[in-house]
Amino acid sequence: MAKISKNTINNLREFMSRGCKYSGTQEIVNDLMNESLREMGAKVIEADDVSLIDWDDDTIGTLDDFANIFWDKAVESFLNVLATENISMKKLEEYENAEEDGRLVLMPCKIGIFVYVLRESWNGWNIDKKKFKYGMIDKVGKTVFLTKEEAEKALEEMSI
Repeated sequence: MAKISKNTINNLREFMSRGCKYSGTQEIVNDLMNESLREMGAKVIEADDVSLIDWDDDTIGTLDDFANIFWDKAVESFLNVLATENISMKKLEEYENAEEDGRLVLMPCKIGIFVYVLRESWNGWNIDKKKFKYGMIDKVGKTVFLTKEEAEKALEEMSI
């Protein structure tokens, strides 16, 4: 998807607003509403001639009112999706550029979680439980393990 600037989204918001005389959006909304009514089988009718009532038989507005509110909410929702998609695409592009430049590091776990470290001492090898630090990343799978079972298995293999 192509990048859409905030300026473009704001221009679209203005262009698609029903108050924009240049684009004729209100006329488009009216035409779409009347066309939809005809597709539903209505004879020649204007949406402002149709009243909407609630369960208590109180008039809550006209079909024209409903279509205008619906249009405004739909336009705003679509523009929000475009804005969110633009942010997501920008973030993805940042990750891709970092990967291409060799700046992206995929961590085997979160910094600060407990890992199991093989340590040699005067009486042989031991397993220590320590918090993971960034400097351990190149030792994961060698002397640093995410589970105690992995560390024990590596220790067994060293003893053989």
